[in-house]
Amino acid sequence: MKFLTSNIKIQACPNCKHWFGIKTKKRFIRKENYWLFRIVCNSCGLKTEEFELLDQAKLDWNQVIFKDYEEDANKAVPPIE
Repeated sequence: MKFLTSNIKIQACPNCKHWFGIKTKKRFIRKENYWLFRIVCNSCGLKTEEFELLDQAKLDWNQVIFKDYEEDANKAVPPIE
């Protein structure tokens, strides 16, 4: 039996424009017996939320906006006075 593969292509990171640092992370929930997927850029730390379907994570990654990362970065680093 053949399994269908995803036709959704992952875009480059909207923050650092890298292709090579993008990884798909997965985590198994034992009690409910299912996987959670997320897309992460190892170069700049940008990541999506966790989804039950890999295709949902890919779609979310393709819609990531630079502003979301910018807001998170400003919260993490205090302004220099």
